[in-house]
Amino acid sequence: MTAGLIVGGCAGGDGAGDDAPVRDAADQAGTDILVAMGDVVAALQEERVATQSALLGDPDTPDASSFGQAVRATDQAMGALGDELEELEDADPAAGLELQMAYAELGADLAIVRNERVLALPTAGGSYKDGGLLAARFDGLVAPLLDLEDRLAAAIDDPALAPLATLPDGPQTPEQLRYLVRVNISRGADHIKTWATQRAGVCAQDPQEPTYDVDQLRAIVDAARPRPVMCHSHGAEGCRAAVEAGVTSLEHGTFVSDDTLALMRRRGTYFVPTISAVVDLSELGGEYDEPCLVERGKAMLPVLRTAVGKAFQLGVPIAAGADTSYSEDSVTSVATEVQFLHEAGLPPLDAVRAATTTAARLSGLQRVAGRIARGYAADVLAVEGNPLDDLTVLQLPRLVVHAGAIARNELEG
Repeated sequence: MTAGLIVGGCAGGDGAGDDAPVRDAADQAGTDILVAMGDVVAALQEERVATQSALLGDPDTPDASSFGQAVRATDQAMGALGDELEELEDADPAAGLELQMAYAELGADLAIVRNERVLALPTAGGSYKDGGLLAARFDGLVAPLLDLEDRLAAAIDDPALAPLATLPDGPQTPEQLRYLVRVNISRGADHIKTWATQRAGVCAQDPQEPTYDVDQLRAIVDAARPRPVMCHSHGAEGCRAAVEAGVTSLEHGTFVSDDTLALMRRRGTYFVPTISAVVDLSELGGEYDEPCLVERGKAMLPVLRTAVGKAFQLGVPIAAGADTSYSEDSVTSVATEVQFLHEAGLPPLDAVRAATTTAARLSGLQRVAGRIARGYAADVLAVEGNPLDDLTVLQLPRLVVHAGAIARNELEG
């Protein structure tokens, strides 16, 4: 981040490669406003450097008290800067957009430092608990900034999203949500993903807290037709709203009620439980390596497994999804998800179908993928043994063929 205005290039759709709308608006701002913006951005940069130093402290003697002092100091400083930000936005909303981007980038920087600091905290003598509480407190401070950064980056890259970027709570009205869906479709999206509850993998969020109600979700579904809508939801209320709104699939569904499962069966709504993600939450390491998430994951896992078993007994279509990025930190995959589905109550063949034929139907690829047959994509997996006797063999493929080309070959000879 540098002191002064940050103007990003636009990309995609109308005005592709032309950042004139943002630049022209910024050029129209008065000289006094531009100078004030530069001063605040410089102050943000100074605060970032000071906070990094305070949070990291002495790497040989990390402690929760110094971390807490840094959190409080950062909270106060960013609150004061936020007040200045509001004044500048009132004076010139277009110029304020650029300053908000700088403000959000500060949140991203601080989140990285926070992770380094929390992971360095000792686990003995109560410091582990104190560190976890402070980490959650700091997450509450930084998370809105990270969300703001994502929305502002999208607006600067795509001017069509600019009307939504600075909304305090993001798009909320049915009109705003329909507009957002239409922009995504105009950019080539063939599936729409939304959410009905907050996330489980973020300490500061409550996975049972609703984000959109049934009317908001229905606006998304209607605007997306005939494209499928996949909906993230953990809490019972959010799951019900999503299914009533007509989503194609429910992603996660940890606390889905029996009544909602019955409604999914009647409507043909797919269930993608992503057990793998909750297994990752419940254990240190992997992509969700946060002490504050371990207890949450342990509480959620048996509930989700029970829901999957009930869904299968009712005849709800179940598709396998691991919710992993397949990064170097990943400890799960679609192959582990198949095993977890079996452990939750699906017979081996049905667990395999969840990752093949059922997943293909959900994705709209049932005529080209999901099975080995004439006219289908030549996607083949060869394993050591019969998966119906031991599903874990899927985790160690010996041969992988994708679209007729060998991608991996560990067969002898």
